[in-house]
Amino acid sequence: MHLAQQDRGIRDWIKPDWNDSSWPTFTVPGWWRDQQLHNKGVVYFRRSFELPGELAGRYGLLYLGTMIDSDSVFVNGHFVGATGYMYPPRKYPVRAGILRAGHNTVTVRLRFTTGNGGFVEGKSYKLLVNDNEINLAGPWKYQVGMDPDLAKSYQPRLQNINEVGSKLYNGMIYPIKDVAVSGVIWYQGEANTGSPQTYEQYLRLLIKDWRLTLERPQLPFLLVQLPNYMPKQERPSESGWAGVREAQFKVSRDVPYTALTVNYDIGEWNDIHPLNKKDLAARLLLAARKLVYGEKLISTGPVYERMEIKDNRIVLFFKEVGAGLASREGQPLRHFAIAGQDRKFVWADAVVKGNTVVVSHRDIAHPVAVRYAWSDNPEDANLINRQQLLASPFRTDSW
Repeated sequence: MHLAQQDRGIRDWIKPDWNDSSWPTFTVPGWWRDQQLHNKGVVYFRRSFELPGELAGRYGLLYLGTMIDSDSVFVNGHFVGATGYMYPPRKYPVRAGILRAGHNTVTVRLRFTTGNGGFVEGKSYKLLVNDNEINLAGPWKYQVGMDPDLAKSYQPRLQNINEVGSKLYNGMIYPIKDVAVSGVIWYQGEANTGSPQTYEQYLRLLIKDWRLTLERPQLPFLLVQLPNYMPKQERPSESGWAGVREAQFKVSRDVPYTALTVNYDIGEWNDIHPLNKKDLAARLLLAARKLVYGEKLISTGPVYERMEIKDNRIVLFFKEVGAGLASREGQPLRHFAIAGQDRKFVWADAVVKGNTVVVSHRDIAHPVAVRYAWSDNPEDANLINRQQLLASPFRTDSW
């Protein structure tokens, strides 16, 4: 192994009594780049705390929020857990006998290779011992254990490593070509939100190719429309996440033997892989019961069909209304935006009228377009049918 790729801290920096007094300070939660930590690779974070004597040796639960990317965690030099990628919540048991009276140390060996490493905000960072909670947010000590930028001289030998487009296909898809697959659940799109215009074409081609490979021209595809993510916007705005959701909707509408689940209410603004998989699974099951097993049921929420402009209002027509249109919990409809000829969208007033939604704004006398749930995080959007299934996001324009 090249010297630059060796971890300087793996032997000593996890020791409970290692002297870290000269190390810089890092505030948890927080991001590396915001705190003048600009390298990639491996960084060790240490936090000391005092424990009352009566809690020594007790079993504990260590909550370390969510970290970017992968981590190994030690308490008083004892390994207590590891996670290999960024998304899962860190909840590590501290077995009996590790904690001691007085001085204790938590050490996190955190590694990231792209983007911006760190500890995700809005999560819990604490140790629970019986009913006692020790807050671990705040100042930690840190030191760089390995910086891969020092190994840049090796990069010319690896120039094509990320350009081999067939490596995942040949490694993971082609080997199952003779397996009797009943259907595919496709949950992806986050990486394409920077260029949603091409996503629709990619998804169509993927479905076509997998059906050819598996020799199943009617192979069912259940598409998981992207959930809500990132902070909510105060005003209507453009959104790559909405663009990918639109592409997923178009594919489900046009490609036979596909179905779409709508999920913009079960995401998390600060977690790209949200934890609520139970509701997601229930929606996929509903779609599978209809598409794969042929049951006669309503498996989708309202789907936008067309619009009519009437004076200063726009009337929206829907299909898949089930027993009728409604708003969740009877609240006023939210997240409808309307625009006039200037193409500037503002939040609109929207009301259900039979199986239509009437949209307007007092300052727009001649409306031309409407958007619904068109944002990164449209969590508050609440148009449903009476089967409690959410309407898919849509826009009437193509701007």
